[in-house]
Amino acid sequence: MSTHTFPTSGDAYDACQTGIHFAFDGEYPVETGDILVIEKEKVVGIADTRPVAVTKERGHLHTPAAGVALCVCLEGRLPSMDVIDQAKKLAAERGWPVRD
Repeated sequence: MSTHTFPTSGDAYDACQTGIHFAFDGEYPVETGDILVIEKEKVVGIADTRPVAVTKERGHLHTPAAGVALCVCLEGRLPSMDVIDQAKKLAAERGWPVRD
């Protein structure tokens, strides 16, 4: 699992679709289960074909439907629940509210 920081959630979404994070210092692969951080929008998410926000702010990322757990929204494609926990921890360290 890698953590990627993006200027916008739209950039993060695009990187999930192309599998490449174009950064100032090079290109990095984005894989399912990687963590996405968008400081400007106060969004933390998890990379997937349909990337999902773990924060209440979501930007252009998806969110689970009411009553649906985040792990269900990602259809079990995550390597482990540790990814969700790590993403929520990163958000909490920044003081950003996370989804239940």
